[in-house]
Amino acid sequence: MNVESGTEKIAGISVANSATLAAPANTQTAPEEALKLTQVGAGIREKKIVFVNVDVYLAQLFLSNPAQFKALDTKTVDKLGGQKAVALQIHFLRDLSSDKMKSAFEESLKKNNADTKSDLVQEFFKVLDQIKEGKKGQTLTILGQKISDTEDKLTVEDGNSKTYEITKPTGMIKTIFSIWLGEPTDKELAELQKKLMQKVN
Repeated sequence: MNVESGTEKIAGISVANSATLAAPANTQTAPEEALKLTQVGAGIREKKIVFVNVDVYLAQLFLSNPAQFKALDTKTVDKLGGQKAVALQIHFLRDLSSDKMKSAFEESLKKNNADTKSDLVQEFFKVLDQIKEGKKGQTLTILGQKISDTEDKLTVEDGNSKTYEITKPTGMIKTIFSIWLGEPTDKELAELQKKLMQKVN
């Protein structure tokens, strides 16, 4: 995913205006055009530690069809079903181990009634184990794509531009992105969710 940065900055980090997904290489069919994603919101994930809020990461949300997302009258995370692609890019503001990421993500998944022992979640967590750590200044990009009526693909890109892919039946995107767009686990995550959707609310 190629991110096109704008002039706005949050915590010293340039905030994107949009991003582009390269067209898939496929010699069996006519060439496809690259897919444009629009950034619809950005904000800092804060976490309360011993009564003090600390900045953990800056997150930016991208959608392939913001107008459709806004028009749908349903729960936030359910609206993702109408998107060809959705992406969340995380800019780490402090070092964060894979164990800490998994713990936080598992808490959100449980809050949203996801089966954290499922093959999907366990494969996602294995990817985080391979990444090992998000270091301050690095990014982590999580891209969900609807590749057919019955199948979703999740691509995770770490700070070293290494990618990991998971393909599962439809519903995977909703499950993983419920971490940020589902029922929040704390008021700080609820505030981040509002900022991630500030241009589509």
